Amino acid sequence: MARINNSQVIQKLIDELKLYPSKDAIPTELAEKILPVFQINSEEVTVNIPPANIVRADNVTSATSTLYTTPSTGKFYLTNASLHCICADSGVNAIATGEIIITPKDSSAVNILEIALRRTAALAGEVVGVANASNFQNAIELEPNSVISLTGGTNVNAVGSIVGYTEAD
Repeated sequence: MARINNSQVIQKLIDELKLYPSKDAIPTELAEKILPVFQINSEEVTVNIPPANIVRADNVTSATSTLYTTPSTGKFYLTNASLHCICADSGVNAIATGEIIITPKDSSAVNILEIALRRTAALAGEVVGVANASNFQNAIELEPNSVISLTGGTNVNAVGSIVGYTEAD
Protein backbone atom coordinates (compact mmCIF):
# COMPACT_ATOMS: atom_id res chain seq x y z
CA MET A 1 0.00 0.00 0.00
CA ALA A 2 1.13 3.49 -0.75
CA ARG A 3 1.51 5.73 2.26
CA ILE A 4 0.41 9.41 2.17
CA ASN A 5 3.07 11.58 3.79
CA ASN A 6 2.29 14.94 2.20
CA SER A 7 0.42 17.12 4.71
CA GLN A 8 -1.20 19.17 1.92
CA VAL A 9 -2.69 16.03 0.38
CA ILE A 10 -3.94 14.87 3.79
CA GLN A 11 -5.48 18.31 4.41
CA LYS A 12 -7.12 18.16 0.96
CA LEU A 13 -8.65 14.79 1.87
CA ILE A 14 -9.97 16.21 5.16
CA ASP A 15 -11.45 19.24 3.37
CA GLU A 16 -12.92 17.42 0.37
CA LEU A 17 -14.33 14.50 2.37
CA LYS A 18 -15.50 16.84 5.14
CA LEU A 19 -13.81 14.76 7.84
CA TYR A 20 -13.49 15.76 11.48
CA PRO A 21 -9.92 14.99 12.70
CA SER A 22 -11.06 14.59 16.31
CA LYS A 23 -13.78 12.05 15.38
CA ASP A 24 -12.88 10.48 12.02
CA ALA A 25 -9.95 8.33 11.05
CA ILE A 26 -7.93 10.27 8.53
CA PRO A 27 -6.82 8.06 5.62
CA THR A 28 -3.03 7.97 5.27
CA GLU A 29 -2.77 4.95 3.00
CA LEU A 30 -4.08 4.15 -0.45
CA ALA A 31 -5.25 0.72 -1.47
CA GLU A 32 -3.34 -0.80 -4.37
CA LYS A 33 -6.09 -0.35 -6.93
CA ILE A 34 -7.73 2.83 -5.65
CA LEU A 35 -6.64 6.13 -7.08
CA PRO A 36 -7.67 9.45 -5.62
CA VAL A 37 -9.12 12.00 -8.02
CA PHE A 38 -8.83 15.68 -7.22
CA GLN A 39 -10.29 18.60 -9.07
CA ILE A 40 -7.21 20.65 -9.89
CA ASN A 41 -8.95 23.95 -10.54
CA SER A 42 -12.09 24.38 -8.49
CA GLU A 43 -12.64 27.99 -9.51
CA GLU A 44 -15.96 28.78 -11.10
CA VAL A 45 -15.89 29.54 -14.79
CA THR A 46 -18.28 32.27 -15.83
CA VAL A 47 -19.09 32.78 -19.47
CA ASN A 48 -20.28 36.29 -20.21
CA ILE A 49 -22.41 36.59 -23.29
CA PRO A 50 -22.38 40.20 -24.41
CA PRO A 51 -25.80 41.76 -24.77
CA ALA A 52 -26.92 42.64 -28.28
CA ASN A 53 -26.32 46.32 -28.97
CA ILE A 54 -27.15 46.29 -32.68
CA VAL A 55 -30.73 45.64 -33.73
CA ARG A 56 -31.79 46.71 -37.20
CA ALA A 57 -34.89 46.09 -39.33
CA ASP A 58 -36.21 47.43 -42.61
CA ASN A 59 -38.64 46.56 -45.38
CA VAL A 60 -38.28 46.99 -49.12
CA THR A 61 -40.43 46.38 -52.17
CA SER A 62 -38.51 45.46 -55.32
CA ALA A 63 -35.38 47.18 -53.98
CA THR A 64 -32.26 46.82 -51.82
CA SER A 65 -31.59 48.46 -48.45
CA THR A 66 -28.53 48.49 -46.21
CA LEU A 67 -29.50 47.07 -42.81
CA TYR A 68 -26.10 47.72 -41.23
CA THR A 69 -22.46 48.50 -42.07
CA THR A 70 -20.04 47.07 -39.53
CA PRO A 71 -17.73 49.55 -37.79
CA SER A 72 -14.28 50.24 -39.22
CA THR A 73 -12.71 49.57 -35.80
CA GLY A 74 -13.60 46.89 -33.29
CA LYS A 75 -15.38 43.63 -34.00
CA PHE A 76 -18.98 42.91 -34.98
CA TYR A 77 -20.70 39.59 -34.31
CA LEU A 78 -23.98 38.66 -36.03
CA THR A 79 -26.18 36.50 -33.80
CA ASN A 80 -29.61 36.46 -35.48
CA ALA A 81 -31.24 37.23 -38.81
CA SER A 82 -34.83 36.96 -39.98
CA LEU A 83 -36.56 37.46 -43.31
CA HIS A 84 -40.23 37.60 -44.27
CA CYS A 85 -41.37 37.89 -47.88
CA ILE A 86 -44.83 38.61 -49.27
CA CYS A 87 -45.59 38.19 -52.96
CA ALA A 88 -46.97 41.51 -54.19
CA ASP A 89 -48.00 40.21 -57.65
CA SER A 90 -51.43 38.61 -57.82
CA GLY A 91 -50.70 36.78 -61.07
CA VAL A 92 -50.40 33.02 -61.35
CA ASN A 93 -46.77 31.76 -61.33
CA ALA A 94 -45.51 35.09 -60.03
CA ILE A 95 -42.11 34.50 -58.40
CA ALA A 96 -40.96 36.46 -55.38
CA THR A 97 -37.49 36.35 -53.84
CA GLY A 98 -35.94 38.04 -50.84
CA GLU A 99 -32.45 37.86 -49.36
CA ILE A 100 -30.30 39.04 -46.51
CA ILE A 101 -26.78 39.37 -47.89
CA ILE A 102 -23.42 39.93 -46.21
CA THR A 103 -20.77 41.64 -48.32
CA PRO A 104 -17.39 41.55 -46.58
CA LYS A 105 -15.11 44.49 -47.33
CA ASP A 106 -12.80 42.63 -49.74
CA SER A 107 -14.89 39.59 -50.69
CA SER A 108 -17.91 38.45 -52.64
CA ALA A 109 -21.45 38.73 -51.34
CA VAL A 110 -22.84 35.79 -49.34
CA ASN A 111 -26.53 35.03 -48.77
CA ILE A 112 -27.25 34.17 -45.16
CA LEU A 113 -31.03 33.95 -45.65
CA GLU A 114 -32.96 33.56 -48.88
CA ILE A 115 -36.61 32.98 -49.68
CA ALA A 116 -38.08 32.19 -53.08
CA LEU A 117 -41.80 31.68 -53.46
CA ARG A 118 -44.14 31.18 -56.40
CA ARG A 119 -47.84 31.95 -56.55
CA THR A 120 -49.67 28.93 -57.98
CA ALA A 121 -53.11 28.81 -59.58
CA ALA A 122 -54.48 27.42 -56.32
CA LEU A 123 -53.28 30.56 -54.51
CA ALA A 124 -54.40 33.12 -57.11
CA GLY A 125 -55.84 36.18 -55.44
CA GLU A 126 -54.49 35.23 -51.99
CA VAL A 127 -51.66 36.88 -50.08
CA VAL A 128 -48.67 34.55 -50.15
CA GLY A 129 -45.96 34.98 -47.53
CA VAL A 130 -43.05 33.01 -46.15
CA ALA A 131 -40.78 33.65 -43.15
CA ASN A 132 -37.35 32.33 -42.24
CA ALA A 133 -35.18 33.06 -39.22
CA SER A 134 -31.76 31.91 -38.04
CA ASN A 135 -30.20 32.04 -34.60
CA PHE A 136 -26.45 31.67 -35.01
CA GLN A 137 -25.45 29.73 -31.91
CA ASN A 138 -21.86 30.52 -32.75
CA ALA A 139 -21.99 34.20 -33.62
CA ILE A 140 -20.59 35.15 -37.04
CA GLU A 141 -17.68 37.59 -36.80
CA LEU A 142 -17.75 40.02 -39.72
CA GLU A 143 -14.83 42.00 -41.10
CA PRO A 144 -14.72 45.76 -40.50
CA ASN A 145 -16.77 47.77 -43.03
CA SER A 146 -18.83 44.73 -44.12
CA VAL A 147 -22.30 45.54 -45.42
CA ILE A 148 -25.44 43.62 -44.45
CA SER A 149 -28.22 44.30 -46.90
CA LEU A 150 -31.84 43.35 -47.48
CA THR A 151 -33.04 42.71 -51.02
CA GLY A 152 -36.59 42.27 -52.24
CA GLY A 153 -36.77 41.07 -55.83
CA THR A 154 -39.44 42.01 -58.33
CA ASN A 155 -42.95 41.50 -56.98
CA VAL A 156 -41.91 41.04 -53.36
CA ASN A 157 -42.19 42.99 -50.15
CA ALA A 158 -39.27 41.83 -48.00
CA VAL A 159 -38.98 42.54 -44.28
CA GLY A 160 -35.61 41.74 -42.71
CA SER A 161 -33.97 42.15 -39.35
CA ILE A 162 -30.59 41.43 -37.77
CA VAL A 163 -29.29 41.28 -34.22
CA GLY A 164 -25.65 41.39 -33.16
CA TYR A 165 -23.11 43.03 -30.91
CA THR A 166 -19.92 45.01 -31.23
CA GLU A 167 -16.71 44.76 -29.22
CA ALA A 168 -13.93 47.32 -29.03
CA ASP A 169 -10.44 46.19 -30.03
